Amino acid sequence: MSPVANPPHVPDRRGPLSILGVTMYIQVTGAETGGSYSIMEHIFPPGGGPEFLHTHPAQESIMIREGTFDVYSKGPKGKEATRAGPGDVHHVASQGAHGLKNVGDAPGRAFIVFHPADLQEKFFLEFDELFSKPAVAPDPTRLRALFAKHNFVLLERPPGM
Repeated sequence: MSPVANPPHVPDRRGPLSILGVTMYIQVTGAETGGSYSIMEHIFPPGGGPEFLHTHPAQESIMIREGTFDVYSKGPKGKEATRAGPGDVHHVASQGAHGLKNVGDAPGRAFIVFHPADLQEKFFLEFDELFSKPAVAPDPTRLRALFAKHNFVLLERPPGM
């Protein structure tokens, strides 16, 4: 089965969104699934990704399509990394501490499923609106407020915060 391009007549699909250097496309919206889940495509530059440990209410399943990633979690000895490549899937439970970084030399690509849909969609759309048009460096105070508004808990400090 070949991939289907985003039809221009579907107004709920969004992209590209720019979130901390990662380019995202909402491929399946919550509106299409009755709010049950959404699927987003993430394109990470080399060294890119939210490697800082964080939590949020939505469950997240990360499916690596291209590239080499470290998927971070919090274990008994602190932050742990699991190497992941094409075909690997990593699931994060609601409120599970996690992070992700492209450790390869080329752009990496992942499909990420969020359940329920609206929690992450609203965060990413608002982030893109606040900081990407025109592209501005996120003000740490506004960024912390956005994370708090969407119930993201930062267990490590992201760059610039």
